[in-house]
Amino acid sequence: MFLSIDYLKTGNERQSRAHEAILESRIFSELASFTPVLCGTIPIEVDIEESDLDIIMEVHDATALPAFAQILQLKGDPHEELLRLGERMGII
Repeated sequence: MFLSIDYLKTGNERQSRAHEAILESRIFSELASFTPVLCGTIPIEVDIEESDLDIIMEVHDATALPAFAQILQLKGDPHEELLRLGERMGII
């Protein structure tokens, strides 16, 4: 597990595209207070054609959940946005 996605810049083609998609979406900066971490098969280079980008987060205070919900409402569905970016960039 890596707390920074910088290593993706110098990874394989899909990792590099994933890095661009995540930066373009600004999802990590918008979710920074929840310590987002990219996980799954693409970051560790065992992905298959159907692989997507998975983000896990942590919440230490349940009172923060409304803020998280607000981010999702303002952003729309981040999964759908990353999916669209991934498709456009040829990641998925």
